[in-house]
Amino acid sequence: MPRRVFGAAVVLFMVNTFCVTATTAGPDLVLSGINEREANGGAHAFELYGDFPANANVRPVVTCNGKVMPAEMMAPPLRTQINVNVEAMPAGSTCTFFLERLSDGSNSGARSVVTGPIPIQINGMADRGVTGGRRFVELYGSFAHAPSLQARVVCGGRYAGGRVEFASFGQINVSLPDAGPAGACTFVLRQPGTGLASPVFGSAPAATDAALPGFGGYFYGGVPPHPAGSLVRGQAFLDSAGFDTARLVITPRVRSGDPIDNYYNFDLDSLNAACPPTTAFLPCAISRPEYQTVMSPASVRKIVLTAYDSASSGSSGQSADYVDPVFWQNPSNRDAVFREYRDLAYALYETQNDTGKTFVIASWEADNQAYCGSFYDYWTKPGFRTSCGDIPSRDRAIAAITEWFKVRRDGISAGQRLARDAGYGGVTVSDGVEFNMNTLTNIYDVGGTVLRSVLKDVVPSVRPGYVLYSAYDSQNRGRMEQDLREIRDWLGTSSPGAQLAVGEVGFPRHAIDGVDGFRTVETAKAVQRVGLPIAILWEAFDTNSGDRVRPYGLLHATGGARAVMDILRRELQAQATEMATNPSARILAAADRGVTPIGGIDYRFFELYGSFPSGPFTATALCDGTETPIDVVHQSAGQVNVRLRHAGVEQRYCTMRLVRGDGTRSLAFGPVID
Repeated sequence: MPRRVFGAAVVLFMVNTFCVTATTAGPDLVLSGINEREANGGAHAFELYGDFPANANVRPVVTCNGKVMPAEMMAPPLRTQINVNVEAMPAGSTCTFFLERLSDGSNSGARSVVTGPIPIQINGMADRGVTGGRRFVELYGSFAHAPSLQARVVCGGRYAGGRVEFASFGQINVSLPDAGPAGACTFVLRQPGTGLASPVFGSAPAATDAALPGFGGYFYGGVPPHPAGSLVRGQAFLDSAGFDTARLVITPRVRSGDPIDNYYNFDLDSLNAACPPTTAFLPCAISRPEYQTVMSPASVRKIVLTAYDSASSGSSGQSADYVDPVFWQNPSNRDAVFREYRDLAYALYETQNDTGKTFVIASWEADNQAYCGSFYDYWTKPGFRTSCGDIPSRDRAIAAITEWFKVRRDGISAGQRLARDAGYGGVTVSDGVEFNMNTLTNIYDVGGTVLRSVLKDVVPSVRPGYVLYSAYDSQNRGRMEQDLREIRDWLGTSSPGAQLAVGEVGFPRHAIDGVDGFRTVETAKAVQRVGLPIAILWEAFDTNSGDRVRPYGLLHATGGARAVMDILRRELQAQATEMATNPSARILAAADRGVTPIGGIDYRFFELYGSFPSGPFTATALCDGTETPIDVVHQSAGQVNVRLRHAGVEQRYCTMRLVRGDGTRSLAFGPVID
């Protein structure tokens, strides 16, 4: 999966991922030189030289022409060299670099370079007006690979498509569905296959501050130390961005002392004084000012807690007894876990009385936990299976984690009763189970033996209040929308009362790469169309992901929104308005029928299912943000078949709409994979 990297054993995710220590300055970072490399896909590469101790928790901070730029580590950083990709900037830009360590805020000092020529760059534009309902724009500049370039256009902060009509090495003509004057649009030219792209040309509209109901950014760290506290400061940024839902981490691993995992930069001395290792961690920690402050704003309506108890993971989070069947055979162990979640739930009712908030007490991806950190690797890699254990051992781990979720559920229910008896109310505290493999739709077997999974083998037994889907399995298959509908329907009979939510979703480079940005935005829109109560996007800010800091953040560490965030807000708000009109034509599912050549042209065929009254319909498609030819080849009231022009140069994620003869449109559907 294109996401954070974990250890090889199930215990290692929580053992190696969450910790809090006293914030002390680490060894100095020194930036002594910069070597500009080449344009690299939709970014620009640089080599940074110097002395970079504790480098796996270091992030590059880059400004070009006064604008903060998304940047990523291209490989695991070395002590003396760090290679960085920066969002594409025009030739001749003045770019200033420094490196900052997330655990203590120390930085290397800044150095600047002026960038050299690049192969694709837009220098000017002429708006030629509207003809036949399409706006025509001439782009001038330097366009290597001109015959193969595609256009991605964003107008008013929303994807407008774009079709290249003429291409030369000095001029590209683009047409797009008319969305008003081209001065309100931004343009990118990109070569498929290589991914080589121009810097963005044009000015985006001012950011909107409207709310995003049900959506949140997974706040996993990434905000350097600050007098207000990293956790408090970062969540304030997310609240200002319009999210009304939060996902936070709370675990006894805060005591481990490894700076790389010091995501919230808590003061360990203060924490240990308030919550000694001999006490149950969760109810004490949740009552700390840091957590209470971030949960208190009225704008935050729903909070998901990735919670681990000290009873089954140890006072410093070093154990993973929750996947050990022997642990659950001891009644005192069960009682300790029960009491910790009972008291956590009670503390939430007591401190959040009459706030109207909803809390979901969940954990990390349980399929991965039961399969030594990676269900997918267990399924696909014989060597990983050997080191992890045979299938019966994984069956036992699934049985153990089932017991953990049951005891958690029962403890939370007991806390609800205690709170009710004490007169606390006006708040909801529920248990949650997070899975990450869609075994309802896909079969995962080893040698003919189907692997047990959390969705099918744990959830029906536990019947939690919420079932959270860390949804990369569906995202990466291009099946998000229909998979969510199928899973929700299945839960209605297999785990009555459980609410489906998305616990984590998002493409890995959406902060720096326009293609991944489109994919994340369209996937989030698919979640919105399904209408789930909670959807958490990976992630709020750039954090360490196994061996380096990666550019997954929706926001800069200073709170500023990145382009993907601005587009996401506008697209979700616009779709909410569309959904309120309840269009009669609705695509609910798609079946990929593969690629077939017709007249020497390759087409990918899809069967679309849903409600399609009062036809006939035509179709439109956007593939990775580019307008793509699509034809309707069959239609009835319940099925429309379409074909997309299939270039075959690279995998694309496409969204489709149907348009009726009177001009009304269906909601978008997808993304599907071409």
